[in-house]
Amino acid sequence: MYVYRLVFVITILILSPHVFGKTFAEDDLKFRWLSAYKIESLYGGKIFKGPIEKPKATWHPILAIYLHDINFIPQKKDCLIYFIPGDDTQGKLRIVEAKLKEKCEKLIFSPSFLEKDKIFNFSFNLTKTKLTLYLDQESYQYKYYSKNQNINIGTLKPRNKNIFLSDGDICFEVDDQCNSVLENNCHLCPNGSFDFVASSCSRLYKKKCGENNCGIKGGPACIRGFKTVGEIVDYCINDSPVGFCRDKARVVCINSELVCI
Repeated sequence: MYVYRLVFVITILILSPHVFGKTFAEDDLKFRWLSAYKIESLYGGKIFKGPIEKPKATWHPILAIYLHDINFIPQKKDCLIYFIPGDDTQGKLRIVEAKLKEKCEKLIFSPSFLEKDKIFNFSFNLTKTKLTLYLDQESYQYKYYSKNQNINIGTLKPRNKNIFLSDGDICFEVDDQCNSVLENNCHLCPNGSFDFVASSCSRLYKKKCGENNCGIKGGPACIRGFKTVGEIVDYCINDSPVGFCRDKARVVCINSELVCI
């Protein structure tokens, strides 16, 4: 173990300073990620045989690679973030260094230390001992010494088996005490998401995938906001002041949700 640690320390000290500013072709990530102790997929799975194509023309966190320091103490993580190509735009891959508690989705526009652009097809494969990135006609393999480092794989599990949610699916939900009932998976909505009132929580709202059609008959009531109407005993009443509808539609409460009829 002492010999392994000594070799590892020397390798990192020599090669780590040369990682910054380099391209994927120079492949120094092989040495940087020797210190990985956990890899988390942020795209709903561990393997993608085909290219990542949705949602188009958006930045999306793909992987979080957790790294320890030379004393094997958890130190930081790398966020692999991908701009998914659109009809008229090419893909771009960025790697951002982050603190352990920082969320990769919050760092999409933070400075990166390594980038690759002009990508048309990107996918990845994640196992217990190896991460493979597929960029167009090229592939990059990053192996780990799992025997010594006990590499783990963690994944964010979407609410269903599909990679993406569909319009009409609930992607976030809280109870009356503002406790999370369903984790926020709204980044998996292909056409965006919108808020609507479905609890007494005055600072967080239930979210649904799809375009916002609030206020029309058959749609959710538009949110006026709790603070603008003062203190209320129960939001879930017909003609609730918390919501409003357009034209001649009326606010009613059905199954704890404010809708327009």
